[in-house]
Amino acid sequence: MGTTGRRSGIRSMGLVAFDRTRRAGKRFLLALGVAGALSFSPVVASADGLTAINLDCGDGHPYNAIVDLQRLTEIQEAVQAMIDFPADMSCTLSTSVVLDPFAVVTTQDGDVVGGGRYIGPAQDPNQGFCFYNFAISGHAENGEFHGTSNVVETTQAADGGVCTSNGGHLKATVSCVTLDSTLTTAGVSGPVQQANGDFTFANGFGLYTHLTAGSAKSTPPGAISHEFRFNPNPPCPVASGGHPLMNGSIHMHD
Repeated sequence: MGTTGRRSGIRSMGLVAFDRTRRAGKRFLLALGVAGALSFSPVVASADGLTAINLDCGDGHPYNAIVDLQRLTEIQEAVQAMIDFPADMSCTLSTSVVLDPFAVVTTQDGDVVGGGRYIGPAQDPNQGFCFYNFAISGHAENGEFHGTSNVVETTQAADGGVCTSNGGHLKATVSCVTLDSTLTTAGVSGPVQQANGDFTFANGFGLYTHLTAGSAKSTPPGAISHEFRFNPNPPCPVASGGHPLMNGSIHMHD
């Protein structure tokens, strides 16, 4: 597992490449900025359930792996949640049936993928509780961690009103992913690259995300919370997420 950086302050929101083989399959173009515009078609896996995937979120570090059917389904669920609850992240998920009889599931230092919505306090302390959309994809590549983590504070209040006049958008890169031994909780961190609206203060900060695996339909549901740290590359020790998912799913794998 990996961590980077040193803690120097906290502000809380409260809240591999795979071997080339003979393969055939289909491509799913997932335009995550358009909610509900696209959906998945069934994926035909090989007899032993292995599928080659390429999850490209446009950050220059696509996630390539050979996965089993369960992991494929989990990734599809997470990406579908990104579509349904947009957080300004666009990804393309490509899948190919693995025909090599000697192929095995990819293992590495850990990866996390998730998307959806939760309720948290508005960034303006004078406001109420807002809906937050999130999208996160972090993974190991050649001994280093890469990926993207986005958060969008909507202007919609949990009670149906308006929680803030500005809203806000935050984009951070992933430089650290740490999973616990049971693969149910994780920490993900990295420097903030863009921040506007109610998140403007976070420019130059680091974003630390607490995650608990699961979905809004599971018992207990998956959960997520975010912290801002003065250090742009904070460490990411394992911690449980704080806000249960209203919608979406979070999945992690070693």
